[in-house]
Amino acid sequence: MRLTEYADMHCHILPGVDDGSDSMEESLAMLKRLYAQGVRDVILTPHFAAGGKNPGREKLEDAFAGLKKVCGEILQDMRLYMGNELLYQDGTTECLKNGEAYTMAGSRYVLVEFGVRMAYNRIERAVAGLIAKGYRPIIAHMERYESLHKQEERIKDLIKAGAYLQMNADSVTGGVLDKRASYCRKLVSRGYIHFISTDAHDLRERPPELHQAMERLSKICDERRLGELFGGNARKVIDNQYI
Repeated sequence: MRLTEYADMHCHILPGVDDGSDSMEESLAMLKRLYAQGVRDVILTPHFAAGGKNPGREKLEDAFAGLKKVCGEILQDMRLYMGNELLYQDGTTECLKNGEAYTMAGSRYVLVEFGVRMAYNRIERAVAGLIAKGYRPIIAHMERYESLHKQEERIKDLIKAGAYLQMNADSVTGGVLDKRASYCRKLVSRGYIHFISTDAHDLRERPPELHQAMERLSKICDERRLGELFGGNARKVIDNQYI
């Protein structure tokens, strides 16, 4: 199946600002790979931790402007947006409020991650706290968290509370004997997942690859659902619309 007009809303392609791409050349190569798969909207989400050693706003803006310029010269119809992957902790909402951290493409959506062993009640409180401040939390790579593994009632409760769930593309691509991939596909088939994204960090170990996940999920999802997972919902984030 050929991807057209899709989006990647979680990736580490902005050069030289976190553990992702370390050069403009690598970033451009990663964008070209996404472009070849039909991706036209990309939200760049470098890591951010309140109180941590984050690149300053000026460095991020310079890196973004540089990448946007180079991309515009070669991939004219690819659109880039700024965001952050926020490691949730005390001070996160304050960093969003004062502009130190980015929301997703300037919207009210925010991409948040947690420690893999964080207790469920702490995730629940974080979601409630962000919503109380007017944000729409997207939980990054939700399949990683031990407190959510095979806990569908908890997953449903988070969605009912107002959270959105993102899953990494490589989590669904394993074969039938891959229990983790089978479980992740089950969550997708039951409608719990709102976004499939690459979480790409480089070209080899964690590459910008969506097509394999698209092919795998086309066996269990109809065209409308695939469109939502791989682009439609991300565009609603960009447009600050409710999903």
